[in-house]
Amino acid sequence: MYSSRIKDSEQYSKLQKTIGISIVNFELFNEEAEIHNVYKIFNEKSKALLTDDFELHFVEMPKFKLEKPHSLRTRFEKWLHVLKFGEILYIADKELPEELRSEEGLIMAFEEMKKVNADSELRYMMEARAQAISTIATIEQDYFNKGKIEGKIELVRELYRDGYPLEKLIEKTGFTAEQIIDNQPQ
Repeated sequence: MYSSRIKDSEQYSKLQKTIGISIVNFELFNEEAEIHNVYKIFNEKSKALLTDDFELHFVEMPKFKLEKPHSLRTRFEKWLHVLKFGEILYIADKELPEELRSEEGLIMAFEEMKKVNADSELRYMMEARAQAISTIATIEQDYFNKGKIEGKIELVRELYRDGYPLEKLIEKTGFTAEQIIDNQPQ
């Protein structure tokens, strides 16, 4: 994700800050009390930060408790409250409490959440689309990997036919003599 943001022959200094965000519905870091934890790359011995261009954020939803809405103070906590409890507490009433309605963008997000939750067919279509995208990506990657291996074997066979020593080809590629000589697929 980070390095794919630059083009061939561009300098690494052109890389922009990349932040990965994972919102999980389980406790990932039992030893951490905080709901939101941020991880960066640093030297284990000196604790010196390697770069501030890459961060991984983890939000552990089980650590956010129901009694929190009465004392919400930050935007982050308001959004977490709607993400975690919105469907359970407010879908039937169709209205958010005043302390949540005052947060910009939250009402619009809540309305969209209500639409998706109210229409099981729409929810099914969204889930099916996500699964289809994952399946297609997997098939494409498998096809790409298979093509790469077959192309490499063919190149090695050509080198062998041109007189390159079999032992060196085996050593350098990891292919077996049978794959190289007998034209057997891997």
